[in-house]
Formats: sequence, structure tokens, C-alpha cells
Amino acid sequence: MSNRSGRRWRSFTGNILQMRQPSFRRLAKYVAVVIPTVLSTCKLDNLFEGGTVGRFAISGDSGEVAVAAVGSTAPRTLTFEISDEGAGALPWTARQALGSAWLSFMPTSGITPDTIVASLDPAGLATGIHQDTIIVIAESGIDSATITVEFTIEPCDEPSIAFDVLVSDSLTREDCATSDSPDRFAKLYGFTGEEGDSVSVVMTSSAFDAYLVLDGVPTGEGSPSSVLTGERSPLVEADDCLGTAGDPCLRYVVLPGSGTYRVVATTAEPRQTGGFTLRVNLPQPPDGPVAEQFWADGRTVIPVGGTINDEAAVFKGTLLDVDPGDLVRLEVEVLPVGQAFTNVATESSDAVLSGETADVTVGDLRDNTLYHWQARTIDETGRASPWGSFGSNAETDADFRVAVPAAGLAIAGPLSSVAQIGALLAPQPVIQLVDASGVPVSQGGVPITASLEPPTGTLNGATTVTTDANGTGTFTNLSITGSVGSYTLTFASPGVESVIAPPIELIAGPPSQLALLTQPSAMAENGIPFAQQPVVRLQDASGNPVDETGTAVSVFIASGGGTLTGTTTVPT
Repeated sequence: MSNRSGRRWRSFTGNILQMRQPSFRRLAKYVAVVIPTVLSTCKLDNLFEGGTVGRFAISGDSGEVAVAAVGSTAPRTLTFEISDEGAGALPWTARQALGSAWLSFMPTSGITPDTIVASLDPAGLATGIHQDTIIVIAESGIDSATITVEFTIEPCDEPSIAFDVLVSDSLTREDCATSDSPDRFAKLYGFTGEEGDSVSVVMTSSAFDAYLVLDGVPTGEGSPSSVLTGERSPLVEADDCLGTAGDPCLRYVVLPGSGTYRVVATTAEPRQTGGFTLRVNLPQPPDGPVAEQFWADGRTVIPVGGTINDEAAVFKGTLLDVDPGDLVRLEVEVLPVGQAFTNVATESSDAVLSGETADVTVGDLRDNTLYHWQARTIDETGRASPWGSFGSNAETDADFRVAVPAAGLAIAGPLSSVAQIGALLAPQPVIQLVDASGVPVSQGGVPITASLEPPTGTLNGATTVTTDANGTGTFTNLSITGSVGSYTLTFASPGVESVIAPPIELIAGPPSQLALLTQPSAMAENGIPFAQQPVVRLQDASGNPVDETGTAVSVFIASGGGTLTGTTTVPT
């Protein structure tokens, strides 16, 4: 025989009860075992007598099995149908045998056929089997029936959770609660970890303030007591993510041993319910960056193959990591075209969160040079995406070119502070094109002209040279003639700022002539020394006195007869 729900039950007539025998165990986390029994005060020989003795029959949820999770608060409901198969309408009353607070029912009296609805409240019940009895008594006091209700409170379920799989679940009043926070519902998930593994757990919810706990392995596997059942202790817990308010996360927790670990997904505030998502991740390498190249201002995009007139460029990348909340950095390698990549970063950015844009500035770029570059994303564990070359062009083509305009000139080598009249300057001037910051500019074919101040002197030699590919102009045969004194060289080039060299002290050149300082006597007696002896001085080609000792000076008769006697050669 079956009732409306198709569940099987047995029918007893007379003083024998009607009882349903369940053939299954409900999976809704509640168990109640209801065993109805008809009792009679009549003697044994009256059990089979016919007549007017009433006959109770109990059907419905009698014999039903029910279970609730520890800490849950959602009541369970059982329905019992009371009927009289013999005498028709039979008045009855009902009461509890033990008066358990977790069991209540309505109504407590009526006339058959009738229905009793029982409510089983799991709030505050410890794990184990809880039992009470509902006693139904006929008004005549002759017949009665008992309904024994068993309510089993079980620990939380702990299904396994797979790595790197997003779980969507919800917290309800039927869920268990943590023993240290009995007013917070929780869902538990287990996973097997190995010693030294690093795991991250991320929980999100728009319905409640989420809270995460990662429990260690049970006592038998090497960990002390538990938050929930006395078997485990928490490794780490969080109500935020790395100090940022909002959904919680546990980042890169190193597992201290091998065994089964447990994630507790719960709430920060009491009695909150609603949907949530949960993911347990083994660390994964981040995705490659979505990269772009910019001028030094960080705003102006450099098109692929474009030219910049600066020795610095900015490289940006949007960084993505499958591990939510991960901190990641952008690394770039920037090399001249023709140099193969080494997969060693030229520069690395500051750390940003996944989904944000990182930027890095690379300076000291060489003028008049073609560059190519590659980039990758690296996370805080050192896991990195593969290197990715920028642009869709060939590596033999430039991603960008540096061509810095010259802004001025600079003296690139040493200059002597002293120069001899007519002698080549040693060393010869070397002049470099530079930018506004004084950084050398590599630009060939630019004329550089040297001039001399004051104009009392003359600058000799090739006074204009052109720069080579490195932006360097080298003079080779400059010399200065003129009066002894201080002179200044100025170097200039069209469109750029000139440069003035330090003063050069011009000294006399090598002796090249004599100057007669004192004329000999105009009249002289034969054989008698001149009353006024001649005095001469060494001079260079410009007539500048030359202070040099030991130079032999000889005198001779230039015209006329006679013989010059005396000392005709003297040293200076």
C-alpha cells in the first residue's frame, strides 16, 4: 500500500497501528525516525474482538528519516495523518513524552481524520541522535498511539574541491556553523595538498561580507585541534584581500605538510546568507602583457617603426594573472636592432594588481640607433609569462628609432692652456654635438667652425670641420699667430649653441730673427773698439722677443772693406 507521495507503509487495523517503512535516506541533511505504535489498555484476549473499540491509524511521514547539520537553524517539518478505520470520528489529544525544546507540533487535539504537523528545530543541538515521542490518546482513554521521533545532528559535509575550478554555491540556514562562531553559517571543502605546495584561495560574494579560513590537516595527519570539530586548527584566515577591504583572499599559503586540507567559506557577520563563488588555485604563470611604446612623456604613442628625438622611451603593458589579486610586474628588454634578445630584462616596473597597467622607462638610448624590444609579465612568486616580441614586424626591422636633434656643442677632449706662436695646437680641439641635457648626439655631416678672439691674433689652418657619424668634429692643424698674450677659441655650428674654450696663453714662437737693440758707434778709429758696442735680441717670426739662452749670435761686415776684429760671436 502507498500514500500520496508513493512512499510505502504498512497498515495495522484494530489495536495494531499503521506504519510507513521508508526505503531511503533523505540527502537534505536532516534525519528523523518516526515509529508509531498503537497501545491498548484492554486485555490480550480482547485484541481481536470486533465491536465499537476505536482503531488508530498513523500514516504520512511516520517512519521518516531526517538529518540536520550542526549549527543549522532551518526547522524540519514532518506531517502525520491520524485516522480511525473502525468507529469513524474519534476525538483525540496529543502530548510530548519528554518535552524536548527542539520538537513542537500542532494541533495538540482534534477529531479523526486529522493531521499533526511536527517541527524539528536543529538550532543549538549537538551532534548525535536526539529522540522524543508524541503520544496520541483517544478521548475514551482506551486506545493510544505513540510516534517516536529521532533527529540526527551530523557534522558538516566536506565535499572535495578541485584546483583552479570556480565553484558557485550559497549559504543557507540549513548549513552548519563553526563552533567558535555558532551564529555564522559555513560551507566546507576539502583538498589534498603536498608539503611545500603554495595555494591561493579567493572567495567573492555580493550577498554578504565573506570570510575565509584555511584549516590544516587533521590531528591524525599531523596537525593539532580543529576550529569546527576538534580535529583541525586554522592555518590562516582573512576577511579582506592583502589588506584591501572587500572579498577575502588567502595568497600563496605554503602548506606545512602533506594531507587533506579544508577551506571554510563563511561570513564575517552573524546569520548572513546568499550566493558566493570560491576558487582554490595552485599558482599559475601570468598572461603575457598587452604592451605599447610611448615617448618619454608617457602619453604620446610611438607607432611601430616611428622615430623619437629623445634618449628615453616609456613602455607600458596591461598585466593579467589567473590568480586574482596577484601582484605582477612588467619586464622589458630593449636592444639595438641586430643584437639578439638575451631574455634578460633591461628594466622592470613597480608591482601592480592583475588587470592594471604597469609602465617602465628605459633611458640612455643611443642617438641615431634603431631599436627592437620584447616584454613579459612576472608575478610575486617569480612565475613569468613567455617573452613576447613587440609589434608584428620582423626582428630585423626597428620597433622605433632614436634621432636626437643637437642643441649645442661641447669640448670633447683636453685643450692646452699654452700655445706657441705659429706652432700647431697640441692637442688639437675635438668638439661634440650634444642635446639640451649635454648628452652626446650622434649626427654626421654637421659643420663646426672655430674662431679666435681678440682679432689681434690670427687663427691658421682648417678652421671648419664636419662631424662624423658620432657627432664629433676633430680639428687637425690649427695654430695661432699674433702678439703674445691671452686668446680664446670659440666653436660654432648653425642652429645650435656655440661653445667657448678656456683661454690659451700665446707665447713667442721659435727664434727666427734678430732685432738690433743698440746700434754700434757711427764713427770708429782704426783698431780701436767701438765706443758703443751693438746689442741684439732674438725674436720670433712675429717680432716677439724670444727668451732663449745659448743661441750663438755672430757679427760680420755686411758691406765695405776692412776687417772686424774682437769677439764676433757671443751667446744670448
